[in-house]
Amino acid sequence: MTIREETEAIERQTLSRYATLSENSLGRRVPLEPDPIRPCFQRDRDRILHCKAFRRLKQKTQVFLSPEGDHYRTRLTHTLEVSQIARTISRALRLNEDLTEAIALGHDLGHTPFGHAGERALNRLCPGGFSHYRQSLRVVDYLERDGQGLDLTWEVRNGIVTHTSGAWARTPEGCVVRRADHIAFLNHDIEDAITAGVLDARQLPPEAVAVLGHTKSERITTMITDLVAHSGNGKINFSPEVEAAYAARGIPADNVKIASLDIERLGNAFTPEDRVSRIYINFCNPWSKNAGSNKHRLTHPRQLLQYRQLMDEGAEIWFKTDDDDLFRDSLSYFPAAGFEITWQTFDLHKNEPDWNLRTEHEGMFSEQGIPIKALIARKGPDSTVTWVEPKALAKQQEAEDESD
Repeated sequence: MTIREETEAIERQTLSRYATLSENSLGRRVPLEPDPIRPCFQRDRDRILHCKAFRRLKQKTQVFLSPEGDHYRTRLTHTLEVSQIARTISRALRLNEDLTEAIALGHDLGHTPFGHAGERALNRLCPGGFSHYRQSLRVVDYLERDGQGLDLTWEVRNGIVTHTSGAWARTPEGCVVRRADHIAFLNHDIEDAITAGVLDARQLPPEAVAVLGHTKSERITTMITDLVAHSGNGKINFSPEVEAAYAARGIPADNVKIASLDIERLGNAFTPEDRVSRIYINFCNPWSKNAGSNKHRLTHPRQLLQYRQLMDEGAEIWFKTDDDDLFRDSLSYFPAAGFEITWQTFDLHKNEPDWNLRTEHEGMFSEQGIPIKALIARKGPDSTVTWVEPKALAKQQEAEDESD
């Protein structure tokens, strides 16, 4: 008896009757000679782990675009977290961990950079549309190994293509990965958003927090424990309470973009269909008083007119700074660019609003006794814009002089 056969015998003896046994796999498109050591799902796991598409996941951002810092998730770290959560659940339910791990490691191989924003962009451009789960299957079936594909088992391929939405996987292990994917991205998207300063933990829906927990560890533990307790007969389910709390999470982190790029190229991070409802400008470089430098300020009319092109009517800019001169100048910049200043303060922390999200720089300046200036400006009609680019104004003047 080979080691593989011994492992398959252990599966028969120890796994749940609902588990997918390696020896019962529906097989591959191109049959292979059995490996003497590894059952078929272990072999699939290794093929995925060593393929080029898996290594490329390290350069693909998850939700936040090109964030500054080493602690934000990438598509690779997300995949590893999904795999760990899914294996924990499968072990508790006595399902096939090898199959679970193979599906988890391969589920996002076809995902785009820039998260679901990249997926939506390709969906508009590709004939017939684009979805990352179908692309993941295409990667393992056709693109890897110079067009030969990885020749994975039917069960792994089925789990990959059903991990997002629509029909559920035909195996309980595939259903576990789908649940684990949701557990992982819910919790790490919250943590990344808090790290980025675009979300305060106090803003999480209290009814969801009461059920799931206050911290990442509490939420993950609650969701895994609940899933294990309420799954059975081959069905992988949350309790109604946890399902409702998850549905009420109210954190659309996928509609937040943090992009590290020059302000002049801001439009490159968006498509014409993308609309912005709020922009945060926090503690930007005030620049020097040298001639011409003010135009680089993030609140200069030249930049504000760029933002207007992305913003819905009535959308807002929330601006905070420690710099007195920049704030005073900005009080004239915003109206000139067609924005109505609806709220302002020269000392934000004197009567700090409940909605204020303190950033790292904000805390640092506050500890130094520097008052924080802030304002909220709402985009008005185009007819309220009075600022004109100096070069354009000069050309206009020249044309008028020539006509005279």
